[in-house]
Amino acid sequence: MKVLKLKVILLFIASLILASCDNERITSVSPLLGDYKLIEYTSNISIDINDDNIKSKNLYEELNEFYFSRMSKIFNYDLQITDYYNIRIYTLLPVQMANDPIPGSGTFGNLFPAYELNLSQNLKSIVSYKKVYDELVNPSSIKEINVENQDKIILICDQFFYDYIENSWIKIETRSTFKKI
Repeated sequence: MKVLKLKVILLFIASLILASCDNERITSVSPLLGDYKLIEYTSNISIDINDDNIKSKNLYEELNEFYFSRMSKIFNYDLQITDYYNIRIYTLLPVQMANDPIPGSGTFGNLFPAYELNLSQNLKSIVSYKKVYDELVNPSSIKEINVENQDKIILICDQFFYDYIENSWIKIETRSTFKKI
């Protein structure tokens, strides 16, 4: 009987040791993971996207009524870096789908492509990135990703928008700045 009690006690102690070892396992998480809010969205050239006959480099103002105000009712973030499936960046930057006769009548969508990220060894910066294959043909693309203080992401992108003054599609370089929330 004493041998059985001793075996039970030893088994209990061994299970405690194994359980505590599992809790001591350290999982590295990047401080870049999380949700971000758009704080600035500009273009390298002035463009009239909302057909108000005023060209502007401030894309947030141009698209606030037709896109950003609507998206903020659905999503509480504008950019997300997640490790759900590898490390990926998803952004809700607008993609213009068509140049409707009525500007902003559903012509903007959030079909901006996702990108897979390679992080530095300390997990605090982005070393490289590549577009995740998607079935949709999307002419928008990220040219550069910059990280500032692990709480700010700056994307330099090529995007196509319809300029209502020029009556033509124009490829522009956009700069969007996101702050971690």
